[in-house]
Amino acid sequence: MSLNVLLQHWERVHMDVKSFNSSSFVDPLKNCLYNVEGWKTRRLEVIDLIYSVETSICIFTEVGEQGHDFKISDYNTFYQTGLNRSGGVCICLGKNLKGVEIDSSIPNTVVVDIYGLSEPLRIIGIYWAASQQRNLMDLSNFVINNTLIAGDFNAAAMDWGSPTDDNRSFLLKEWIEENDLLYDFWFDLQKSITLDDWYKLYIRFLGAAKNRVTTWKNKEKFRPALPEFIRNKLKELRKVRNNYYRKRRYDIDNEAERILLRTLNREVQADIANYRSKRWSNFLEKIQESKTKNDVNFWSHLGKLYKQKSLPFAKLKVNNKIISDKEVIAQELYKYYTDQFQPPYIDRNDPHDSEIENEFQDILKSFSNSMEIEQTNIKEICYAIKSLKPKKSAGYDSISNFMLKLLPPGYLQCLWNCFNLWLKECRFPHDWKVAKVISLNKLKTGIPSSDQTRPISLLATHSKIFERLLLAELFNSNKSFVNLSRNTK
Repeated sequence: MSLNVLLQHWERVHMDVKSFNSSSFVDPLKNCLYNVEGWKTRRLEVIDLIYSVETSICIFTEVGEQGHDFKISDYNTFYQTGLNRSGGVCICLGKNLKGVEIDSSIPNTVVVDIYGLSEPLRIIGIYWAASQQRNLMDLSNFVINNTLIAGDFNAAAMDWGSPTDDNRSFLLKEWIEENDLLYDFWFDLQKSITLDDWYKLYIRFLGAAKNRVTTWKNKEKFRPALPEFIRNKLKELRKVRNNYYRKRRYDIDNEAERILLRTLNREVQADIANYRSKRWSNFLEKIQESKTKNDVNFWSHLGKLYKQKSLPFAKLKVNNKIISDKEVIAQELYKYYTDQFQPPYIDRNDPHDSEIENEFQDILKSFSNSMEIEQTNIKEICYAIKSLKPKKSAGYDSISNFMLKLLPPGYLQCLWNCFNLWLKECRFPHDWKVAKVISLNKLKTGIPSSDQTRPISLLATHSKIFERLLLAELFNSNKSFVNLSRNTK
């Protein structure tokens, strides 16, 4: 399966089956790695995980001594014991795959060859306990083409997101390099195409991967403020009230329902009062707990009480008319915002405007002639990504800050090449100048008009990183220029 076909498949995962013909796409092979920490106590959790992710290959580590009883319907299991009662590795293959176990005689290691695919695949499941002494060269004999190695190595490396490095990570890195196990697809792809084309493909891949792993659920627009048992009582109260007034209209004796209605009304009012009192007490306790930590948490909790939320709107008022079609609303808002945020008009005949424009052009020439922006490094990119808030809101490219914080180190090397090219060319990519605009309603009630909405622009996340790098370079250059000018005086 080519990359373009895979991305098209991922981009249309959540589309309506009737509107999308998936017969031309091959379902990608999915695998799951999970540290069980005891099959006896977490058996049901593991089974739920397997059927929820709908994967064909599962690698489980630290299954314990009960790994011999590791049986799951519709799956074939291959188990290898560990050095203690907590060890053990198990590989589960769907019965649609044909698997043959390779005898390795290595504790905490399972080697399985899978047939029936377009190409044979070898799976090596490993659990490297913290107290286990393992010679990685023993695994080199089992590494062939199309080998997937997965497991828990208990190794810490800063390149992998850990706070420190340990000796095990150095041994593991040396073994990976000696056996040429890393396949730097994106790094190799960057050498064959231009950096701009690579960046567009990389952005498309991240957006498609997000769409692939996102679980979409139907959710109500407004979350109920009352718990379920009170809502059920309110429904029952509404039924009794309607029945009571219906009989009262036709002069039917309904004394029993009158008493029941009064009793239910009192119970519901008491439950609502108790619920609000309990919720207010919990809120005050949280404020008190946050006050003991620091003032920032205190005011953040207190600010939630007075924060006004913008109400969603599905209609728009235009020239005494009300429109409800989403595309028409988007077009009307686009026209309004375009008129509001037009670039300033410069009159060349006006001496004031002409003078300002000439000064601006002189400043641009001085910058272009005297300033050279230095190239950035991977450490600065890592620092810029860490400084971003872990928000999940995304711009037009569907990439959020939360996603960038999870990027592997290999992607940062490729981004470093792109950023340095754009810094060298003094160029800001055109796609970053496009923003995703969300309109918020200013009104608390009623249907708003275009001038009663507030636009929020969501920019591309990579542009924020590039701007931070550029700001740091400009700050350092300007700082050295100021120091030089002070020394010359």
